[in-house]
Amino acid sequence: MLADLKYACRQLVKNPGFTVIVVGTLALAIGACTVIFTAINTTLLHPVPGANADLKVLIYETRLPQVPQMQLSPPAFLDLVSQAKSFEFISAWTGFATNLTGGSEPARLTGAYVSAHQFDEWGIQMAMGRAFVADEFKPGKNHVAIISGAFWRRGFGGAPDIIGRAVQLDGTPVTIVGVMEDSFARYGSDTDICEPLVFSDDDRSDRARGQHYLQTGGQLKPGVTLAEAQAELSVLAARTAQQYPTTNKGNGLMIRYLGEYLNRSLGPLLHLLLGAVSCVLLIACANVANLLLARASARQREIALRAALGAGRGRLIRQLLIESVVLALLGGVAGLLLAGLAFIRSFAPVASTDLARLAYVELDGRMLAFALVFSAAVGILFGLAPAWMGSRVELSQALKQSARGSSGGAASGRLRGALVIAEVALALVLVASAGLLIRSFQATAAADPGFVPERAISLSIVLRSQKYGNSADAAQFRRGPAPAAARVAGRGGGGDCHAPALQQSPAVPLCH
Repeated sequence: MLADLKYACRQLVKNPGFTVIVVGTLALAIGACTVIFTAINTTLLHPVPGANADLKVLIYETRLPQVPQMQLSPPAFLDLVSQAKSFEFISAWTGFATNLTGGSEPARLTGAYVSAHQFDEWGIQMAMGRAFVADEFKPGKNHVAIISGAFWRRGFGGAPDIIGRAVQLDGTPVTIVGVMEDSFARYGSDTDICEPLVFSDDDRSDRARGQHYLQTGGQLKPGVTLAEAQAELSVLAARTAQQYPTTNKGNGLMIRYLGEYLNRSLGPLLHLLLGAVSCVLLIACANVANLLLARASARQREIALRAALGAGRGRLIRQLLIESVVLALLGGVAGLLLAGLAFIRSFAPVASTDLARLAYVELDGRMLAFALVFSAAVGILFGLAPAWMGSRVELSQALKQSARGSSGGAASGRLRGALVIAEVALALVLVASAGLLIRSFQATAAADPGFVPERAISLSIVLRSQKYGNSADAAQFRRGPAPAAARVAGRGGGGDCHAPALQQSPAVPLCH
């Protein structure tokens, strides 16, 4: 084997043009496949970081058939924490928007209130500082925050002295106690800052059972199936509906795996990309197999001499396969160096937090080993037929024809023709699919949104309780005058962007 390997390397060095063409072809195909396989392994096969990932679930309330899925109310969450027996833990979080002030420029942040032990239970580690402690979930002691690694670098330039720094969130001083690792984004979250979730007396009262704003998740106990947990939740929901018919009649509880939720958008995208790169790989294999067949035809004299000196057909096949595997390994290494993970990370800047998870796909040691094994398998795939055909040699005929060239026989010609047909067919599939995607994008971009989008903006107004503590203050703000230049866009003309629109909703849909 070592002698065959040395001979294969000498043959490739003697034919640099052939080697460069084959390695370049394989680099594109194997590199693309490895990147997609890595993304699938990270996001689809292992979507949830940390231990016991397959036991982590999300919990929703339902009101069928009108509302198949809604968030939990604070009393419903507290009932689950105290009564549900199928879970190792249950935690909750809810999003909010806030203004960061006190620096050179104000910034609008996406935040989340999180319940106790949220970070420890979900396996979210701190890059700096610490997680929240129990005492910080009490009213008046909750003016602390944990920021994401991305916001730490974006908003504070990665300052090493960030821990303990005080910032202003909507005018309230908050102390930063921790910086999350970037793995937090693998949950599909674009949260910039987290604060403790504190339940007031009003949140615990029965009146709050109609306020559904808590995202809720947990981890099943070992040995508890999803069906068993769902059965327990159904019993709890039925009991709650009897106790509180005004707010909970017809309500139920639903459970689903966290991985299914995280993959709801990524799955179709990655499967589409996997199909595309698989076609590219097959085209590359057919192309390289054709080149190897042509090269085997040109090497008929060499192969005949080796056979005449006593090399059996198995030895000849092994020699040719080793050359193919060496080419494939070189192509795999070149593909990893060429592509890396750059093009899959290009999806990350888009607004979708599902796609943002792709920014944290990493090529670890396991995937590197997979890439090498996959490259060797590809080498055997495209090298087997040429090796089989190339080892079929009639000594006298090959030695006579070698001086003036040989086409390799009718069987070899038919195989090369079949490979060319397969390449063209697969290429047409890719071209047709790309054309359909482009047409779909053009149709979506040309769709009439129902309004004039030129010079149109959307805006939202969030009135925080720190400054607008009661409905009278909020109403007074909404009755205030708007800038004269702000006009509401509508089918029937325009109007001042002020009280009538704001009293209906805190968001002004369109202004010019």
